[in-house]
Amino acid sequence: MKSPYGLVLLLVLAACDRSPSQAPVAAASTTEPPPQTVAYACDQDRQAEASYGADGSLALTVGDQTWPMNPADAVTGARWTGEALEWWVTTDGGQEVAVLRRLNSQRVGEAELARCVRPTDGGVLVPAPAVPATPGGPATAASAEPGQPADTPCRTSSLSLRVASEEAAAGSRYQTLALTNAGRAACTLTGYPSVSLIGPNGQPRSPLRILQDPGPYYGTAGAIASVRLAPDASAYFDVITTAVAGEVPGETEPCPAVVAVRVAPPGDTATAQVPVQINPCNQRARVTPLRPTEDTTRGG
Repeated sequence: MKSPYGLVLLLVLAACDRSPSQAPVAAASTTEPPPQTVAYACDQDRQAEASYGADGSLALTVGDQTWPMNPADAVTGARWTGEALEWWVTTDGGQEVAVLRRLNSQRVGEAELARCVRPTDGGVLVPAPAVPATPGGPATAASAEPGQPADTPCRTSSLSLRVASEEAAAGSRYQTLALTNAGRAACTLTGYPSVSLIGPNGQPRSPLRILQDPGPYYGTAGAIASVRLAPDASAYFDVITTAVAGEVPGETEPCPAVVAVRVAPPGDTATAQVPVQINPCNQRARVTPLRPTEDTTRGG
């Protein structure tokens, strides 16, 4: 019969022999970024929505039809193909030009079904261009001019977020948000911010698509410009939702609540958050590019 002292010794030795690999390991996060959904203006007054997934996949919607596609070889630009269609996107003069074609038996695009465009600062296909800036100057935002040295892109750590104004019209809700340079050096913002609409549980509302829309300032043909922020200057963008249900089966008013907007500037993953009170219907919201003025009327 083993003595109590021998039993204690065996327990101590067993504890010392335990390998660090036996310790519990936290599960790694496998959450992928949500698809980037952008809107295109097409011929015959049609609209297209392209949801580009982080894995390279594409869900293309034109009218009431949606086609899943996967990346395919392209001589230039970027190309996706599905069972019978191809979506080929190139850039031309500050625009993405996308063509939807029917594939022939050799998997080559033949008959053109739609031609679509959207303004871009680099978009989902090519890196954003170098950001020009004007050194010095007053604390106001301005579109950068070519041929001048580039400022550092603005980061969340040096920005503050606020709701600049709110408006309602014809069933739509317009939230104009401002990102203000709270740092000591000028920086630049180019393109679309990343936006999530947060529900009462503190999580992004789902399902809800965020569509990139150039809005009235840039229009369907205007090239998106860099916005230079001197210290204390602001850049503006809109979050546009509808308060009228009807497109999603079973959805009734008031639609699910959103209590905050969470924003990351272009090129950054850190976020800032501001409280709002809206009830987006039809499981979507539109976000415009950053611009130098709160007013949506483009100058010049």
